[in-house]
Amino acid sequence: MVTAGPAFVQMSKCEAFVQKHGKDGHAVGSTLTIADFYISVAVSFVACGFYDGVGAYAFKPFPGLCAVRKTIGGLPSVKKFYDELAEDYKKMYKKEILNMAEDFEF
Repeated sequence: MVTAGPAFVQMSKCEAFVQKHGKDGHAVGSTLTIADFYISVAVSFVACGFYDGVGAYAFKPFPGLCAVRKTIGGLPSVKKFYDELAEDYKKMYKKEILNMAEDFEF
């Protein structure tokens, strides 16, 4: 697991922000904001396998970021979107990405 370098430093800063300002799986406050969607997309992108050798395990040290992603993944409209993806598209996504409302499997 990477615990140093520019990407780790940036994720650490985001995690600290969420821990300080977020609550109940939200990035800022305790209600849904655009920040929740942004973090969810960013975490999913990094975890999806786009970067060789980087997967969901990279977020193990960042429970706040994972909680925000899980909150977004639990929204009925988001769950419906991933549930209704055509089988061909589902093959492109890793299990961790399709199961957004679940915890990452580290």
